[in-house]
Amino acid sequence: MSQQKQKKTQSPWVQCEQCHISVLQKDSSIHINDCPPDDENSSYNFFREGTLYGTVNLKEQENIKNISSREVDNMVFLCQPTMQLCSLCIGQWVSISTTKKLVPPLARTVWPTAEKSATSVLLTKNALELSSLNQGDMVALKALKPDILPLASCIYLVAVNAPTQLELTLELTNRIARQQEGRILALDNVFAIFFYGKQLKFMVQHIETVDSTDSSTIENKFNKLSMKETPDFYIIDRKTKWEIYRDKSTFIKTEIQKESVGIPVGVDKEIQEVQDIMKTCLSKDCKSSCMPHIKSVLLFGNSGTGKTMIANYLASASKANTVSISAPDLYSIQSNSIEENIKKSFRNAIENSPSVIIIDEIDVLCPQRSSRLNDSEKRIVSTLLLQLDGLKYM
Repeated sequence: MSQQKQKKTQSPWVQCEQCHISVLQKDSSIHINDCPPDDENSSYNFFREGTLYGTVNLKEQENIKNISSREVDNMVFLCQPTMQLCSLCIGQWVSISTTKKLVPPLARTVWPTAEKSATSVLLTKNALELSSLNQGDMVALKALKPDILPLASCIYLVAVNAPTQLELTLELTNRIARQQEGRILALDNVFAIFFYGKQLKFMVQHIETVDSTDSSTIENKFNKLSMKETPDFYIIDRKTKWEIYRDKSTFIKTEIQKESVGIPVGVDKEIQEVQDIMKTCLSKDCKSSCMPHIKSVLLFGNSGTGKTMIANYLASASKANTVSISAPDLYSIQSNSIEENIKKSFRNAIENSPSVIIIDEIDVLCPQRSSRLNDSEKRIVSTLLLQLDGLKYM
């Protein structure tokens, strides 16, 4: 009996006296001809200097008592002897990285399991689908120290295959903030959230820290981290802000506009006044309110005083979808009619609401009605006024 008990508690790991790594007993004969092993091209798993080089596998039994499925998806599962070898405690944060160039690192809390082999790095089905990892991939797993990680001040998300009717509301943003509070994320990580019965997926596109360090430079995004490097992770807390974009092209377009839009000087009072109006119009409470409210602002003044710059700056700062309408652009677009181009612009604003519509040089596009207007100009004026009237009921 005592011999059987000793057999059960015996560790599956053995240490090499030459390179001081630990390998499974069944792989010790292979290691003799491969000492020390290559971190990136080894044919077997091993443990070296606090890092487990294991194999990704699917966790088949996903139910854990008193733990929600959402939390289980944020875990990685190791066998007990391996956790002891790595000096890991239950619930401790660990990083999971790979040599694959376009696979972002993951941060997960560790949990013991009796499934699979001693070198298996187990993830749930949902977690595996959201990551860029596949079963059988070799990964490096090691402890993370959250106390030395930077705090994320703002995270920019891009929806992955979002439905066309998805509204990027404050309620959705708050739901994401509550779900991700206390977690650790890296660039290009993907996570899912259930919102009104639908699973929505989001990718981390950009991360800002308190010290405004840019974490999405070309060097960081395309020089992907290897197993020997420390991945860039960021802690999420209740103060972290979230910016959500419908797709990557919208995110890129918005960021380019931010860089190209200048900040007007000397009109702080006017900008604040317009921003207050826009904030009211773009808020969720505005739709449910029965009280009349302003939905448009007219900027007027002499040519070259910065009206267009102010409008572009306010639209960019609002984070809303921006639709620009100007006479030169409308006439240059290949289409059957100017009226159709106007309708398309307003349709774009409505389908991607909340939106800000900028009509530049409206006096040129929509001059004062008189007998001097020809039939084409009259149709353009009527179409524009009809589209503006339609916004009253939105």
